[in-house]
Amino acid sequence: MNQAVAGVGTLFYRWTDGDWMPIAEIRAIVGPSMSKDTIDVTSLDTADGYNSFTSGFINGGEISLAMSFTRTNYELFKNDFENNDSQYYGILLPDDEETFIDFIGLVTELPIGIASDDKIDVNVKIQVSGVLEIEPSSGAYTDPPNAPTSLGLQWEDDYAEVTFTDNSGGTAQHEVWSRRIWWNGTDGWELVATLNAGVTAYNDQTWQVCTVEYQIRAKRSGMYSDYCSSESIVTPWVFKMDQTTLQTVVIDDIHLYAVSKLVVIDWGDGTSTNVTAVTTNPVSKDYTVQGNYFVKISGDMDYLNFLHWDYPVTYTAGTDVTKWTLPYRFQASHLKLMGLVGVVSDILYNPFLAFLDWDGNDFSDWDLTNWNMPTPLFEFNASTNEYDNVHGDISTWVLGNVVAHINVHGYIWGDLTDLNPFRSTYYGNHYIRLSSSHPIGLTGDLSGWTMLDKTGHVEMEEGCHFTGMPRGHFRRITNFYFRNNNCNQAEIDSFLEYLDDYFATIDSSGEPSSEGGYVPMTNCAYWLDGAGMGIPSATGLAHITSIQAKYTAAGFTATFYVNS
Repeated sequence: MNQAVAGVGTLFYRWTDGDWMPIAEIRAIVGPSMSKDTIDVTSLDTADGYNSFTSGFINGGEISLAMSFTRTNYELFKNDFENNDSQYYGILLPDDEETFIDFIGLVTELPIGIASDDKIDVNVKIQVSGVLEIEPSSGAYTDPPNAPTSLGLQWEDDYAEVTFTDNSGGTAQHEVWSRRIWWNGTDGWELVATLNAGVTAYNDQTWQVCTVEYQIRAKRSGMYSDYCSSESIVTPWVFKMDQTTLQTVVIDDIHLYAVSKLVVIDWGDGTSTNVTAVTTNPVSKDYTVQGNYFVKISGDMDYLNFLHWDYPVTYTAGTDVTKWTLPYRFQASHLKLMGLVGVVSDILYNPFLAFLDWDGNDFSDWDLTNWNMPTPLFEFNASTNEYDNVHGDISTWVLGNVVAHINVHGYIWGDLTDLNPFRSTYYGNHYIRLSSSHPIGLTGDLSGWTMLDKTGHVEMEEGCHFTGMPRGHFRRITNFYFRNNNCNQAEIDSFLEYLDDYFATIDSSGEPSSEGGYVPMTNCAYWLDGAGMGIPSATGLAHITSIQAKYTAAGFTATFYVNS
């Protein structure tokens, strides 16, 4: 019986992103043209007068591909041609055993043939490097793999342990997919990892303080199984705990939003603390055994309201915030100077948040562009121990209605003319402190900003180049810092005139005169000097003298720093 095999159905593959991917439009394959070097070992006493040889090096030879031109294929082989590293290729033969020949090779020639009466050809020549492996069904399959089963999820330390049963006989890779289900909705499915054939477990440092749903499918030779049945896990809030040197752990306040709710602090050493309080509730912990632990906070996390850690501390250093989901009713937290790490950019502030003070940590990336602040937020702090890791165009901010404190330092920029952060009638004081290392920095005319009648200060520091200064109320302001900005003489004179008109003249009875105005209520320093700032005119200097007299009459001091 004739066992000849026709070439129809032969496929050529390239190893791409962990899988064999077929290459289309190949019309003919020549090779591999294997050859062997021989070494002449003939001697004078060779029997029968014939030359004698022994084996030398084996050459895997060349493989030539006749291929119809497509831009995709040409660019693929052009990249391989320009790459100095070898690439894995394979040939699947259409015999009953599905023989697969795989090899490592270098593209050595890539000529294009163009004729007016025929298709455009590409003739690829590949030099084989090393051994050719020939196996039945070693690298490509015609049927999709069986779907995995028995998906299991378990939380360990700061990750979800994902396990499953491989039903492909160890021949397929497996894709792990997940999505977050949280107070802002359900995220789309994301590919978390592609596991090598035979691997049936994965440790996923996934989103915390939410529900995470998983599904897995098998992948082989460009074909996929169905997804297995999905499973979900409720994830805790995790803090690393370094007790290699024993220290008392102090949480100044952890309490809940509503009664009849429970949050549990698992200290990682077999002990735990239940939290049911709805008012200020300090908690402390003394470990008895040195070591590294993971503190896991779980339970009715949507009702966690306050979490204030004592600071500064070193025992939480290395805690990664990248996958934190802030609890839905979370309102306030001090997490500053704790050695926290990771990327803040994708963390969405929850709708109840009033303040989250977590500056002075070691975050690697915090993009403030289009940062959206929830309505109740009255304090926003953004800085890291690596100054430029905070970055972005802050003119794109969407501010809440009651923001009162802004303290931001980093590689930031933007025209802040229309930002006007002074809008809180809720909180008792307000301040804004900005600095930038960006070459353009922070710009704009802030004379349209109206400061509220509250205790506070304004500090526009390094990298601020504002041409106008805020107006509004000044009787409670303790520090007004505009050194090294870009306010010219006219703006400085205008500002000083505004202050002079704002403050009341105190008459001989110690009361404001009939001219009206406000009486100073605290000392204040006005920094209007430095590079880029104009020199006040004689009129401006006269205003300074008048303003200082009004402060003195009220029992306070106004100090002015101006160029001369």
